[in-house]
Amino acid sequence: MNRTFTFPKFKPMPGKSYFISIKLVESAITIGSTSWARGNIYRNANSGVDNEGFWEYRFRYDNPLYESTNAVPHLTDMFTNDIYNIGGKNICERIYPEGVWDLPTRADFESLDAYSGKRIITENNGWYLLISPPNTCFGSPSYPNGNLIFVPVGYKHSAQSAFSEYFPNNILYRLTKGYWRTKEPSYFLQINYSTFQSSIMAIGNYTSTRNACIRCVRKKS
Repeated sequence: MNRTFTFPKFKPMPGKSYFISIKLVESAITIGSTSWARGNIYRNANSGVDNEGFWEYRFRYDNPLYESTNAVPHLTDMFTNDIYNIGGKNICERIYPEGVWDLPTRADFESLDAYSGKRIITENNGWYLLISPPNTCFGSPSYPNGNLIFVPVGYKHSAQSAFSEYFPNNILYRLTKGYWRTKEPSYFLQINYSTFQSSIMAIGNYTSTRNACIRCVRKKS
């Protein structure tokens, strides 16, 4: 899709250099009435905090299938229950441009669970969930593909604890589960390895302090 950018009028002066910064809004994947971010949130640890003391958060667009627990950047990619009020906004609302994204509700995930275009993909003794949207979405070269991808990495009881329910590059990989936070601190989406559509997703009530992934949705008007 072509976009026209409007720049403020200015007159370049001889001998001066100018820097133009363009920040683009992530292209969402719409299924039903919900538009999903293509990847999980991560904290940009390289940027430091801003003038207000807040971290920058971004989307990890490539959805990597990790081959070991050591490869998972859990300190920046998994979050506990302190993300619901970051200066009066939740973590998704902090994504640029602020106020466009939100945490998914239980109803958002339940709607995704009811959608039939889900399948489990196995690679290198690991697996991920691929959801094909009803309408074609942008893929290569702007994005790796036009599908909605969820890669399970289990969860952690705390940032310092070992991974639970995660068996990457292992003959037990089918026992790996994935967890994503909802708008309610104690409710999580759980995804499971299953050949049955009805058994892939479930909403569960768990300890709110566990460290898990986050997938944002576009705010609904």
